[in-house]
Amino acid sequence: MSSNPFRSPKTGYSPQSVTDRIDRVVRMDKAELEAALNVPGIQKTVVNKIRSRLKAMEKDHADR
Repeated sequence: MSSNPFRSPKTGYSPQSVTDRIDRVVRMDKAELEAALNVPGIQKTVVNKIRSRLKAMEKDHADR
């Protein structure tokens, strides 16, 4: 996996806008989300969305 989970393996494009990054966050798995927290320059809104997704994943896992 790329060190930047936002980067598309097909195009090499890495979205920069909050909207584009959040669109990508909702499709990431746990490992990608954790890596995304380390992307330089990540916006606070995106960080909040990532943390929210991770918390939801943990809750879903605990409910099983």
